[in-house]
Amino acid sequence: MTIYKSTTNNAAKLQLKSARGAALKSKSIDEEGGKMKVKDHTDTADSTLPNNIVVHHDTENTDTIFDMLLNCWGANLSCSDYIQSEMSRSQARQDEDQEMKKLKKEKEAAIARKKKMLAAVEAAQADKAAAAEKAKRVHDLAVEVADARMKQQEDAREAADARQLQAAIEADQAKEASDMKTKMVAEARRQMKKAMLAMKIAKKEAKKAKKMAKKEAKQAKRAEKEARVVAKKTNAARQNYAKAEAAAARKMAREEAKKAAATRKLIQQMEEEESQLREKEENIRNLRQRLKAVAANGRQSTISNDSETVLTEDDCSTIIPPSDDEMSNEDFVDVLSDMIEEASILLGK
Repeated sequence: MTIYKSTTNNAAKLQLKSARGAALKSKSIDEEGGKMKVKDHTDTADSTLPNNIVVHHDTENTDTIFDMLLNCWGANLSCSDYIQSEMSRSQARQDEDQEMKKLKKEKEAAIARKKKMLAAVEAAQADKAAAAEKAKRVHDLAVEVADARMKQQEDAREAADARQLQAAIEADQAKEASDMKTKMVAEARRQMKKAMLAMKIAKKEAKKAKKMAKKEAKQAKRAEKEARVVAKKTNAARQNYAKAEAAAARKMAREEAKKAAATRKLIQQMEEEESQLREKEENIRNLRQRLKAVAANGRQSTISNDSETVLTEDDCSTIIPPSDDEMSNEDFVDVLSDMIEEASILLGK
């Protein structure tokens, strides 16, 4: 606000009062309530004010301005001095306000910086916490990875141990199977050797039985021949006895007695020979039974695996292996049976 000093104080007072009334009237008309400014004579002047005072209705508080002017004139001060002092005080207040605003701005800037620092600290703490959390997660992940690797290695070791154990078991099973196969092969060889030995023993027994049958057949033929000879001798003796009896009747009693004694003696001898012949026939019967038993044993010895005949070392030592040109066991048994039947027929059985 700028007010220029008038030449006459009383006239100025009157002019100010009239200006105050006009300002109040203008204030009631103005809806926006503008500020009042007193400027030089070039401004738009109100018709109610003097020529040297111009009032603009753009002030905030017109009553306060006029009160201030009235106080100034009441204190017998010039308007310029009062305005100058008021301007100085206003400038001081403005400087103080600016200083306060500056301090306020600095304070706000300090608060903003402090908030920014706090935000930075919080951000740093958050970053630190995030970094710690990230480090923790990385550590946990590393621990999990290490645990997984250890578990994987442990699983690999367990799998290797299992494979090694399985390989050992399979090796043991293969060894057992090989041992079992070796035992089976050895047992088969032993059974084969046993069967071959049994066949060899059977052949030897058959050959021995064949020889014994031939020998006994020869003995039977010889006994039969001897029996025939004895029978012929007996018949001849009987004929001679009949002739002797017939001749005894014709000869002398002494000769008859001698011949009768000789005849009785001869009859006794013949009876003894006949008893001997019966014994031989009994022996032949026993021999025939033995031949049948030998033939039966020969048939049983032809079976290799199912044979239950037990031979001693003495029996085996007496058996001679048959040659290649000899007959088989079955043919030998058949021939032996035929020979026994022929011997039975010859003996009258």
